[in-house]
Amino acid sequence: MKPLTERQTAIYEFIREKIQSRGYGPTIREIGDAFQIHSLNGVICHLKALEKKGWITRGKKMSRAIQLLGEPPMVYTTQHKVAVAMIESTYRAYKDWKSHDKEYLTDELNNYNDNIPVWRDMDDNTKCAAIEYVYNKRDTIELHSDIVESWVQATAYFMLYNFCSDITNGEEPDLEMFFDDLDFMLDEEILNDSDVQKIMGISSDFTKKF
Repeated sequence: MKPLTERQTAIYEFIREKIQSRGYGPTIREIGDAFQIHSLNGVICHLKALEKKGWITRGKKMSRAIQLLGEPPMVYTTQHKVAVAMIESTYRAYKDWKSHDKEYLTDELNNYNDNIPVWRDMDDNTKCAAIEYVYNKRDTIELHSDIVESWVQATAYFMLYNFCSDITNGEEPDLEMFFDDLDFMLDEEILNDSDVQKIMGISSDFTKKF
């Protein structure tokens, strides 16, 4: 590792604090706000310098995929893990939809068009391809509006919304999405339901963890 400037050291410590305190790194915008760097390119230049000097490594097109070299690997937040489980559950349902006739698949894909405008404007073939994409990228995908396209956001939202609708017996779920890190909020009563916990693979004390 090569020595850092005072400014680079401060940015590195900021990144490390965020990863250690919440389980994932800051966005480019968060770094810019913290250090009054008004240009996104200015932040990127600092990150490239840290990377070149051997202090960090970054995932492509993923603002929070920063790993500190020589540090323990990042542990995904509980919220992220559960959201991934929800996506996996909807994907299993999607495979079942495809085993029926085309009309059945169309009905399932378009159940929530009124709730998700971008999803509504996609045709069935595009929706199927989008579901496959989000499922395949579920462990690393980031959904911040400045990082990925709106169709990725809409597809992930559909998959989470579909899962929540299923576990609330078809009622409109109280689901709030934070697309920057795949966090979500569900009513605590739902999360404490034993059947829901079994489907999602979470423990009975899940709600106490965040």
